[in-house]
Amino acid sequence: MSKINRKFFFDTVRLTLFDGSLRKAQVQGLTGLLDYWEQHHAAKDDRWLAYVLATAHHEVDRKMQP
Repeated sequence: MSKINRKFFFDTVRLTLFDGSLRKAQVQGLTGLLDYWEQHHAAKDDRWLAYVLATAHHEVDRKMQP
């Protein structure tokens, strides 16, 4: 099972997609998506994870909460 480098991930998205900071709810939402991916889809193509994250980012207006 592939593990995502969470420190690198959060450092990068914080700077590039969230204007330098993340709220607790955003971290929780992203963590939930990453946890689910690692548990159920880690062996699959990571481009699907990028699609899931991009869709969530857009659909929930960067709140990362349903």
